[in-house]
Amino acid sequence: MSDFMLMEPANQSLSELLGNAAKYTVPHFQRDYSWEQEQWEDLWTDIESLEQEGFHYMGYIVLRRKGPNDFEVIDGQQRLVTLSCWF
Repeated sequence: MSDFMLMEPANQSLSELLGNAAKYTVPHFQRDYSWEQEQWEDLWTDIESLEQEGFHYMGYIVLRRKGPNDFEVIDGQQRLVTLSCWF
């Protein structure tokens, strides 16, 4: 199988995702960041519910590895950018 089709799924916590000194870039074909206060508050309310529920399914964040700590954000830009501002 070619490297082009190789995918390595992994489960990571938010602190692992944001705390690993990785560089995330958004390719030009992605739309601009568009979330506003309503979406921020919805996400934050979900995060706060972790205290009661212990788990929150964040959905997939799809990255393309460009180097050891260098990734392109293919899907999940809005969530990743918003959360990176809080942590």
